[in-house]
Amino acid sequence: MNNDELDISYPQLKINKGIMLEYLSYVDKICRDNNIEYSLVAGTLLGAVRHKGFIPWDDDVDIALPRSDYERLIKIMSEPKEGFYIEKDLWIYRLKNSNHLEKDPPLMLDIFTFDNVPDGKIHYLCKKLVILMLQGMIKKNPNYKKYSFGGKILSFVTQCLGMVFASRSKNRAYDRVIQWGNRNETRYVNAFNMGYEAINQRLPQKILGNYKDIQFEGLTLRAITDTDTYLTVRYGEYMKFPPEEQRVPVHLKPIQ
Repeated sequence: MNNDELDISYPQLKINKGIMLEYLSYVDKICRDNNIEYSLVAGTLLGAVRHKGFIPWDDDVDIALPRSDYERLIKIMSEPKEGFYIEKDLWIYRLKNSNHLEKDPPLMLDIFTFDNVPDGKIHYLCKKLVILMLQGMIKKNPNYKKYSFGGKILSFVTQCLGMVFASRSKNRAYDRVIQWGNRNETRYVNAFNMGYEAINQRLPQKILGNYKDIQFEGLTLRAITDTDTYLTVRYGEYMKFPPEEQRVPVHLKPIQ
């Protein structure tokens, strides 16, 4: 789907992108004012590298920070300002704005944290399995269409198990589990509070050592210096465009 077709089928997309730039600019200012390093990640970083801005069909924005900077940023942003506030949705902190709550889908900026991947294979496997179990327990309305038959069964079982526990207890457990391994020096890190598809994507620990300015739709934002390693781990041949049928927004619905 080309840009003209996107504008016709998803007229709200261009408007939403303009608003999401405000979210990115707001976070960037807070981080620079407080000497906090962050990086664009996922499709937002891919867009910065491949398109110098949004992927044409992308409809959200993501950043990630090392654990210590993540906790500082969450603490600073816990006090609402200029309509912006943070809210924990499932296991993810999201920046929202009270002026845009009527949007459907709601506009937000997802904030992730890099935590250590345990070097021991058994420890790492246990960490991944417990995270997947907790994600299933925390989800309120899982999309069963995305899963295989076995995945549907596991999702249903973990959802039922999650009904036994309070949301606060499940989220507290999730926060503890994703930090397993942080007390030791390890070779790899990962953003374990992303979705299940990213849990196996290990990044070299050294990737968090250096950051650079990067252009995004005319804004100067921040990114890890070694964008190639991150994007290769995440997407493989990241400069290659996906099949045309996949070039559609994830959250917006087309105009019929």
